[in-house]
Amino acid sequence: MARQIERELQLSTPLQSLARELTLNVYRTDLVLTSALEEALRPAHLHVDEYNVLRILRGAGADGHERGEIQRRMVHAADGLLAIFHRLKSRGLITGVRHLMITPAGLELLASIDPAFEPAIEQRIGWIAASKLKIAIDVLESIRQGPPPPPA
Repeated sequence: MARQIERELQLSTPLQSLARELTLNVYRTDLVLTSALEEALRPAHLHVDEYNVLRILRGAGADGHERGEIQRRMVHAADGLLAIFHRLKSRGLITGVRHLMITPAGLELLASIDPAFEPAIEQRIGWIAASKLKIAIDVLESIRQGPPPPPA
């Protein structure tokens, strides 16, 4: 019997490994979650990566961050990060050149988004039992860390 991801992707042959199945599930889930978050951000005319930059700068406080530090803190590896900075600056949401700071307008925009953003996450994921969420978090963290070093 075909697995859920095989049906969603309309695969003609079964997946040959659980690792491959998990990989496809992670990518497909990222697409679903990103779409839900983009929908929550649509009224503010923001994309997820733009929101992420604003969130990072809000957390930095009045000191702001260097562009490289923002890049290191991004959830996604944002292609065109300089273009994102330019769009946010042109809207008056951030200021600076190499060292960026969020403006009062950027803080106001985030404050207006927060009430819709968190519920969008909770609506998509919050109904799952905490025990399952913890297992998923542990598995995803293990994948990012990579395999343990071989014994010496």
